[in-house]
Amino acid sequence: MHNTKTNTAWIYCRSATGENNALHIQHEAALKYAAAHNLTVVGDTSDIGTGTKFDHPGFVEMLSAVQRGDVSTVIMRDISRIGRDFIKVHDIIENVFEACGVTLSCFG
Repeated sequence: MHNTKTNTAWIYCRSATGENNALHIQHEAALKYAAAHNLTVVGDTSDIGTGTKFDHPGFVEMLSAVQRGDVSTVIMRDISRIGRDFIKVHDIIENVFEACGVTLSCFG
């Protein structure tokens, strides 16, 4: 399914440990990025956990929003927030984000 909602964004944040307000810092920076790029944030999720797993609840919810066509852009600090397995990350970018016509925007 291709996205039909333009200028809509989902913010996704992940921290391995949640130390030092990492999620809050990522979220605030993502909100600033969205505002600077005239994107309306329609959803956001965050997870605390390792980058070797791809089944974190917030990540799964974000992917569902992408696949439903609810957003045109997903905003995250950097691509490592998806995960640490390059092959799996590439697969997700190609077969979910690109297949759904969703832009992945990294700000850090």
